[in-house]
Amino acid sequence: MKIQLPFCIPCILHSPQDTYLLSILENYPESYEWVMSQFINIQIGMNSLYDAFFPNNFNPHWLFIECPYILRKEIHYDNISNDFENFHSACEFYLNQGYYIFPYLNIKYISHYNNSKEDTDHNPIIYGYDNQKEEIYLADFFIDGIYSIKSCSYYDIDLAFQFLKQVPHYKGCDYIKTLTFIKYVPNTFQLDFNNVRNQIKAFQFGKPSCVEYMYTEAGEKGELCYYGKDCYEMVIQRFPTQRILSLFKAYIILWKKREKFFVEKGVIQDSKTFKDNIERLYIIANKNISIFLKTKYYQNSHHLLEAQQTLTKNLIVQYKNIQEMIIILNELI
Repeated sequence: MKIQLPFCIPCILHSPQDTYLLSILENYPESYEWVMSQFINIQIGMNSLYDAFFPNNFNPHWLFIECPYILRKEIHYDNISNDFENFHSACEFYLNQGYYIFPYLNIKYISHYNNSKEDTDHNPIIYGYDNQKEEIYLADFFIDGIYSIKSCSYYDIDLAFQFLKQVPHYKGCDYIKTLTFIKYVPNTFQLDFNNVRNQIKAFQFGKPSCVEYMYTEAGEKGELCYYGKDCYEMVIQRFPTQRILSLFKAYIILWKKREKFFVEKGVIQDSKTFKDNIERLYIIANKNISIFLKTKYYQNSHHLLEAQQTLTKNLIVQYKNIQEMIIILNELI
């Protein structure tokens, strides 16, 4: 028997929770109004530079909780171990009920993760199986952080689950002891453009729409954050991470899709100027990631400095263009 729940490589590749959710929802056009009303503001921790679409609050499951098209439940690691002979049997059971599985696993035992020799946890998403081939189908940011779909043998997935307890921080970390199961459920969601407008204003003025802090997984108040356009200004002063540059790219890809969707819905005017601005931002975002990746391999200090200076200039242009985009958008609403 072979089961593969609807799953695809989505339009944006950022954090696991963003990417996994869109890998599911992009198979269901009826969910697009909800998707287009999300991911409008961004945040970056002032100290950690942890970046995310707002609001994230360090909760690895917040999107699954908020999405009206997702039914979610959690089961403790020990309950799975007690109720099933092995992990692949649990996967078969829940996949047959239409649930995607979002576990933490010891990736030392899964070859797609650079064959790590250390006991390390990560959280792929499982969307299918083939019991004749004895394979599980899963997706994650595997070798070199490239998001892809892979298959894994029953034997390896069972070991990765069984030896999760060997991960050094397992005992003191509650979240990796919990498996999340998510299921697509039909729903009716109507676009609230006033909410969208408020999120755009929050982005424009560098503010959150409700909270000022990221919160830890334990629910404790964490660090202050940069929001919206201030994130772009911040990276001019502090050299960005690859993830931050990927967030900027994901943000503008969603605006390319959102512009078309909003025009078709009649909530904003069609504008070539707006489209051209978005396209410029998309080109700059791609260039910045390319330059950043080159800096990893430059041994010559002159070439490294030259690349860093070019990236800084591009970030300044990007900051100016993102402000122009929001100004134009406000005129079209």
